[in-house]
Amino acid sequence: MRISYNVKLEQRENKESPKTYMEKNKVAPLAILLCELQDSQAALRKYNEGLTTSDEDIVESDVGVVATDDARCSAIGVSLIKQGGHAVDAAVAAALCIGVVLSASSGIGGGGFMVVRSSSTSQTQAFDMRETAPASASQGFEVSPTLGGFIAEDAKKILDDPGLRKLYAPEGTLLKEGDVCKNEELGRTLEVVAEQGPQAFYNGTIAEKLVKDIKEAGGILTMEDLRNYKVEIADAMTLNVMGYTIYGMPPPSSGTLALSLVCTFLSPLFCHVAL
Repeated sequence: MRISYNVKLEQRENKESPKTYMEKNKVAPLAILLCELQDSQAALRKYNEGLTTSDEDIVESDVGVVATDDARCSAIGVSLIKQGGHAVDAAVAAALCIGVVLSASSGIGGGGFMVVRSSSTSQTQAFDMRETAPASASQGFEVSPTLGGFIAEDAKKILDDPGLRKLYAPEGTLLKEGDVCKNEELGRTLEVVAEQGPQAFYNGTIAEKLVKDIKEAGGILTMEDLRNYKVEIADAMTLNVMGYTIYGMPPPSSGTLALSLVCTFLSPLFCHVAL
């Protein structure tokens, strides 16, 4: 599954969007269908405060698309594809970048899910990688509006924790949007992984420091846990929506199940769910 072309990003033109389709066919908005979920709605409103949306953000490509929480990380993923990398190369690079500029969303000690389809065999597999960019980290990066919001929201936790305080309030005052943040220790960690490979994380000094920090925080992770860690691989879960086949993570991930719930509401119109 290697992509050797330049990624082409084009604005949608003269194509009916799902929103237009729903309005024209008098489909009830999802917000109405889920109106009883008051707590979820309140959380979404708080999260989306100050955010704006625009049709200009919609892009299409016959080759590949990279989408992350930060445009800088999306650009890094696209650059990997332009250089001849495949989708996993782009995903890993983008995830490492997010771990630097938006550490609340991703990190070297966290876990994740990945769905990969092979263009040569058409096999689609789901990778369960849950847990049991060095230059940017070391040289500094500009605090985004999202990260700035997280810092302000968790101000007390940050100021009460020596490690977080050193990173997000290095001079005693919390960083805010537009400030420069430097995470030199993360930069050194990523450099070691780049030079020595994954074993540096699972068996080396990085693993030892990780286990030590977790135990000091009251956790129970051991070196044996890291050495025995394996990614679980299964067949992807599939949905058929408006004639398109969507591959997603099976449980314990909830994303595909949530989409199937939406399709259950809208199934008379354009959804068919294959479980």
